[in-house]
Amino acid sequence: EDSRFRREVLAQWCLASELRCYPHAPKLLMPQATAPVVGRTVMATDMGWHDHTAIVILRLVPFRNEYEQPDGSVRVLQGEHVHVIYAYKRQHWQLPDIAARIRELQETYRVGTIVGDSGGNRIVVEAFASQFGVPMLPAQKAGMGVNRARIHTIDDLMAIGHVHIYEDAAPLMSELGSLVWNSERDNHDERQDDHCADALAYAILEHFVPTSESR
Repeated sequence: EDSRFRREVLAQWCLASELRCYPHAPKLLMPQATAPVVGRTVMATDMGWHDHTAIVILRLVPFRNEYEQPDGSVRVLQGEHVHVIYAYKRQHWQLPDIAARIRELQETYRVGTIVGDSGGNRIVVEAFASQFGVPMLPAQKAGMGVNRARIHTIDDLMAIGHVHIYEDAAPLMSELGSLVWNSERDNHDERQDDHCADALAYAILEHFVPTSESR
């Protein structure tokens, strides 16, 4: 897996590990037939006006592992795994068509929470409920303070095996494998398409970041 070894010994082309935002992203897509059908389900959208709009759906499934210790005690590790079961992106998508697709996916995947970002324009997101009948919450873009912390958190979750990506989320996988840091190393390179990755971040932050009582 070492990028220098692959380039200099195996003569393979690959991105340097230190340049990639998500070096621990899963290497293979999991079969869609094995995706969980029960769990808390979150949909996130990253809307682009002149480029791609992305939709990502993930399902949060509880897990509990018990490990016997030498002294006879049992160590318990429990939480939730993130199963990314769907991802899609499309250019020049109009708002009514986005809303129609969201309603369709909401019913198909039994989505409980929908979050969205429209270039920082909360009015567009909040209007989805009144205009299109979609109860969308504004994404917590600053939930961890800076984008760098959000990216590191997601990569850490991948490193410890908490994120699983399935075949219907192939557009997300293609982004995670190629996104690199910008010159300041505080966000994705602005020249790259990162809409699915951002939508994944919004969905994960909706689950992992402490939220207000009203939310």
